[in-house]
Amino acid sequence: MNSNEQKLTIETLLSSKDVFSRCIGIIKPEYFDPEYRPSVQYIAEYFHKYHNIPSSKALNAKFPEMEYEYREHIPVSEEQSSCDDIELFCKQQALYSAIEESIPKALSKDTKSFESILQSIQAALEVSLERDVGVEMFDDPEERMRRLVDAQIYEPTGISGIDEPLGGGLARRQFTLFSANSGGGKSIMMANIGANYAKRGYRVLLLSLELSEDMIFLRNTAIMSGVKAMDWKDNIPNIAQKLKEQSTNGGSFLIKRIPNGSSANDIRAYLKHYELTFKAKPDVIIVDYLDLLSPNGGVGKSMGVSEQDKLKSEQLAEVAYVYNAIMISASQQNREAIRMASPDQGVIAGGITKVNTVDNYISIYMDPAMRVQGDMIIYFLKTRSSSAVGSSKQLKFNADNLQITDTGHLPIRDIMAIPSKKNKLKMAVTGEELGLPGSISADDHTSDDTMEDNDGQAILSYSNPSPKTPETTPAIPHQDADSPPWETEEKPVKTVSKTIKKKLSNSNPLEELMQSFAHAN
Repeated sequence: MNSNEQKLTIETLLSSKDVFSRCIGIIKPEYFDPEYRPSVQYIAEYFHKYHNIPSSKALNAKFPEMEYEYREHIPVSEEQSSCDDIELFCKQQALYSAIEESIPKALSKDTKSFESILQSIQAALEVSLERDVGVEMFDDPEERMRRLVDAQIYEPTGISGIDEPLGGGLARRQFTLFSANSGGGKSIMMANIGANYAKRGYRVLLLSLELSEDMIFLRNTAIMSGVKAMDWKDNIPNIAQKLKEQSTNGGSFLIKRIPNGSSANDIRAYLKHYELTFKAKPDVIIVDYLDLLSPNGGVGKSMGVSEQDKLKSEQLAEVAYVYNAIMISASQQNREAIRMASPDQGVIAGGITKVNTVDNYISIYMDPAMRVQGDMIIYFLKTRSSSAVGSSKQLKFNADNLQITDTGHLPIRDIMAIPSKKNKLKMAVTGEELGLPGSISADDHTSDDTMEDNDGQAILSYSNPSPKTPETTPAIPHQDADSPPWETEEKPVKTVSKTIKKKLSNSNPLEELMQSFAHAN
């Protein structure tokens, strides 16, 4: 804008409340020529203090040499044109200022300055007017609901154990966070979901801050081909053919290694490169994993872990919203989660604030014994759009090809915490029961549901479904002196066709994997 256009812009702001309300948020005094900056500064300060527009008389009294005129009537078309001109002017001026400020930083060749340069240029590019007024609830609600049905809000992951509790799958512009103990299946779960989406024609982008691209590629070939991960060298033609067959739907699965400590702004910069290269945006963005990211601008000296995690989670969620993508990431769990059979949100490592922003938070439980057996349990600890909080699902894990699928085997009956000697003594004295979120009361178990003391480990019980309802014999007192106090009361003895028990323990998993026995009628 030249000088006359800048003066006309100020007069339009004074004369039209519509133009002023839409544009005041992006206008800065430094964008204007020096003679107009005091006027714009006064207008902005007056608005923030009195929540109104100063009159042209008040402005001329303050700056008599400017001689601003009040325009009685501005056509609607001119108002729209003025808004477009102001938006372009502010965006250009913001970009010029960002470039000018970045030159000394770039010449210093200080690598730490790169992040601030990127931030200032990114902020300049985002200068724009808010054009979305919002959603009016009473404006043809039937049409909007039908459009939402047609848009298929939820995109199925291909794993029913995840899709059903979440109402159909994961949604665009939502952030789903998985957590697990080290080696507990976080990356494998995300890779499986990504593979399922890619097979169905979605564009999947996996950004790894940890593993190399080659390692992830080999892991994904096992998941997508079904060939044993260790046997890929002997099955190259077979694997290549299967991957080629799965690419017919137009989907893609791009793997990119980014540096440990990258930020959401770094991810945005890469997504710009992705758009320019592929002329499209990714449908699914997987970040492996959240804990290795840094907040935009780096970590300040006074910034605690909780604040860092909050910022990282919020900034990654904003990327999902801007790119209309399904965002998936993961986090480690803390020590308390290692032996916790029924977790809560407190198991998340670092700051629990990272959970506050995400839409879905799912904890994965798979100890070494379960891994050998091929079992995995997921706990829904937060779901923003469903009632699945507190529920759990059992999945099957194939350790050979790393595939995670729905279970077609015996249904899980319950998860029970077996008390340590210290807790047994406490309950014997106080009568207090040991309860865990998502588990059932100890009184619901018969004596054969309890094994020897195992220092707080968990037992998973599986039962074969019986075609007939088991008969119940008269109740008799339980005589086992070693049983916990809650099992000494009279219990009915049930006839079950077959029971399989597995101890969840981190020690000697092969020896303690499975014990089978039959009950006589």
